[in-house]
Amino acid sequence: MLAPYQKTRVSRSAIALNGIKTRRRNAQAASEADETQAATPA
Repeated sequence: MLAPYQKTRVSRSAIALNGIKTRRRNAQAASEADETQAATPA
């Protein structure tokens, strides 16, 4: 569970930024996996 949102706006934006980074990393890993699969002959 996340802590109650009584923290500063800074920590909130830090959490959001962290989520964006994670999402971007996941998307990059997914696209890399797609490329690897496409490069591998069936």
